[in-house]
Amino acid sequence: MIIYVHSHDIFDRGRTFARHRSLTDVEHITVPAGACMGHIANSIVSVAQNERSIWLLILNSHGGPGTVSIGAGLDAATVFHLAPVRTYMTPGGRGVEIHACNVASEGIALERGRPTHSDPRPYGEEFIQRMAYTLGCPVRASRQFQSGYASSWGIPHRGNDDYGRFEGDMVLVQPNGAASLHRPGL
Repeated sequence: MIIYVHSHDIFDRGRTFARHRSLTDVEHITVPAGACMGHIANSIVSVAQNERSIWLLILNSHGGPGTVSIGAGLDAATVFHLAPVRTYMTPGGRGVEIHACNVASEGIALERGRPTHSDPRPYGEEFIQRMAYTLGCPVRASRQFQSGYASSWGIPHRGNDDYGRFEGDMVLVQPNGAASLHRPGL
């Protein structure tokens, strides 16, 4: 089974990537603004119904270094709320793909446009390492901007990636913490 989890504010929410359209076991969840991670985890489990049934979980959202802007926000401090999903992930499956800008990149937290060092969240790879460990499966995320299929205004742009590819560098992290960098064309 493939489950897409879409943020409420993504234009192409509810859209299945071309690479999955021939499959029959594809489900979509749209997360309302402000939903807590516990609610999101329960929604995923409810759709999956059977343990070990999620071959691929796709998060389709906006993002930034070490954060996914879905519901109330997913980061290293909230990822543990997804632990109930772990037993629903298929061993040896594809794992998680985070289709959001810059999630695996390093960066600094901004508060009112100014850098802050009081933010305890880890960024980039450390965040997706925590996610891979929590869910017990591989996690993929990009270090760069992701234009996806359509802009927030509904105007197709930049090559119209209907296939669901990562744009630019992608980081793959295994549950044991091993990370590898994948560059387009390599």
